[in-house]
Amino acid sequence: MEYALCYTFDCESEEKLNRYIKEVAAVTGNTMMLDNKIPPHIVVGCFETENEEVLIDLVESALKNIVSQQIYVGVVGTFKPNVLFVAPQLNEFLQDSCEAFFDYLHEIATPGDNGYFRPFKWMPHITINITDTKAKEGLAKLVELFEAGRVTCEKLSIVQCNPYTEVKTFELMKSN
Repeated sequence: MEYALCYTFDCESEEKLNRYIKEVAAVTGNTMMLDNKIPPHIVVGCFETENEEVLIDLVESALKNIVSQQIYVGVVGTFKPNVLFVAPQLNEFLQDSCEAFFDYLHEIATPGDNGYFRPFKWMPHITINITDTKAKEGLAKLVELFEAGRVTCEKLSIVQCNPYTEVKTFELMKSN
């Protein structure tokens, strides 16, 4: 089974990102993220394992060293070119998170999603839309809407991929 480790955000940031998702979906016609109730998120690890209980325990252990952080989201971009996203500046918090989860989980799980979420191969991003049609129009709408700014990573969820199903969500420790 493939699992993703996803940071989700404070309420204000989530509302703003959801507005992007809704308005871009209206332009592209692809409502997959809305239909499947996929919240705005950043994947910091993707793994395949048959041992969900051990995965949960190891993620919980790794989280003892991770504190809620603000990140700066300042870029609009595309992959392939059908994935429309906004991206944060890669900072120590995000890189350390990716590395920590990889270190904790590599003995019980293999990298998922073709290894794209391994340290130094991964590019943090928040997917806004995936479309085979109207990508240019969707990108233009996202550029029009986008406002760079800070978001706070407040939770980490373990989710099953395809279909997106939350397995367990953890509140991150608050910084002092």
